[in-house]
Amino acid sequence: MIKEIVIIGKIITLLTSGTLTEQDLVQYFNANKAILNSNIEQAVYSYKKDTLGELVSENYSRYLEDKALILSNYERYSEAKEKAIESMNRAYGSNIPEVLIVPCIGLYANAGWAQDVDDKHYVCLALERLPENRNIEILLAHEIGHAISEIDWSTVLDGFYNEGHATYVSSVLVPGYSDEEYLHMSREMYNSCLDWIDANRDKIAADAGEKLEVMNEYHKFYLTTRYNVNHENIGYLIGYEYLKYLNKKYSLRELLAFDLNAAANRREFQEFISSWVRP
Repeated sequence: MIKEIVIIGKIITLLTSGTLTEQDLVQYFNANKAILNSNIEQAVYSYKKDTLGELVSENYSRYLEDKALILSNYERYSEAKEKAIESMNRAYGSNIPEVLIVPCIGLYANAGWAQDVDDKHYVCLALERLPENRNIEILLAHEIGHAISEIDWSTVLDGFYNEGHATYVSSVLVPGYSDEEYLHMSREMYNSCLDWIDANRDKIAADAGEKLEVMNEYHKFYLTTRYNVNHENIGYLIGYEYLKYLNKKYSLRELLAFDLNAAANRREFQEFISSWVRP
């Protein structure tokens, strides 16, 4: 079952009236710290600031400048939410973990994320980070895909699977767009990544078994934009192609937890990467 939690109502009202203050934002972030933790942690890392007050002060003028975008995204989100819930129910029925969708204001860090708090699955969308051309329904489907899956986080292959599964789910639930749209890549970056994958199959196969930690060399290369500007988020594309391959053998429901079967996952990935044909 998918439900919505609205924590942003007061912020939207104050922003609309032009009376939003830094203190209002600090109170909002403190009140919702657990749900917004992933965004706060990334902002601390990005801005090298230690307190919420410093982080809010760093970005306060941007919220005011982006008022029209935030309010527009809040309206666009409301429509996309209903479509995402309908498509999720069609694909999986009601027998999935409860997911709580949270439209929010973040700290100009990540645009969307899935996070567990007290055994509850949350999907958050940071309205200030969504450009007007970003398809919110695709982003919602991607993050819900994260929230309902059971994924390990030990190896590079787990990273491929984690992001590949969420990206593939979004392509199934919101069909009709190009691969680049689901991957949030330019056509040039998409083709560059495909070229690199095609030329580096042996390296990918070997790297898949390596240990994955946040900001280790494999995480930076395969699963970030900032540290691999020539092939940003290439691990998402590897995982996306892998999940296309797996869905020919396994149902969407089976793929929710297939990553936990480490032996089968390793075997299938080796077969996939050796036989993969560049689209």
